[in-house]
Amino acid sequence: MGSRKRISRNATGEVKVLSLRRLHCTGCCKIHHELPDFLVPYKRYESTCIEEVVSLVPFLSNSSRSLS
Repeated sequence: MGSRKRISRNATGEVKVLSLRRLHCTGCCKIHHELPDFLVPYKRYESTCIEEVVSLVPFLSNSSRSLS
């Protein structure tokens, strides 16, 4: 099927251009993209960056409540 380019960013904002393989599913007749482990579908940032931000959310929401 070929490949396509995809841009990803890490926590420092560094941009990487990746080449993702396109695969044709004979079961559903759709095209799927093979993602590496560090990418999240439909997201620009790498999974480690997203995990860091999500882990900060409870901390930030608790600290903002104590300020008001």
